[in-house]
Amino acid sequence: MSRGLATVDRIIVLLVGLLALAGGAWFLALHYNCPPAQEWNQKIDSAAIGRVPENNWYLYLLIGIVVLSAIIGLWLIIANIRPRGFSRVKSSASTSEGTIGLNISKIAEAISRTVEHKISRVESVNEKVAFDRNRPTVRWTINAQPGIRIDELAAVLEQSEQDFREAIRDIDVDTTYRLHVQPVER
Repeated sequence: MSRGLATVDRIIVLLVGLLALAGGAWFLALHYNCPPAQEWNQKIDSAAIGRVPENNWYLYLLIGIVVLSAIIGLWLIIANIRPRGFSRVKSSASTSEGTIGLNISKIAEAISRTVEHKISRVESVNEKVAFDRNRPTVRWTINAQPGIRIDELAAVLEQSEQDFREAIRDIDVDTTYRLHVQPVER
């Protein structure tokens, strides 16, 4: 997800959250007879609000709101579910005589299988190769059983990181590791 899209998503969530919070506070204040809320409620002309649909412009306003909402909604859906993955990158060893391409996904998958086989309490390792905040990133998610030795895992991950960097050489790719330890059974 790009920074801009993440910012837009957070702003939308903030606005919807504030609107829901304000609406909830308003109705709670009315329910518990809070004087300021009662005064504001009396100033609202409900008859005028009821006459709004009778105006000529009301239908056009509703159509405009529906069209605008549909466009914004589709844009948000497409922007948020658009795949941001990559797999092949051009090596710096490429010359005018030929291009050398590396499949980062296959290298990341090999690292995953290596970590799975080296540590007995690791149940699975999943890799994801995608752009995160406009940066090419490889993310490994390690699912482990309780009682895993963190120092042993850290040593294997450090060696795996070195192997990965050696395989891709000077290609600019970020790496992240996520550890999910299962709960202890009682």
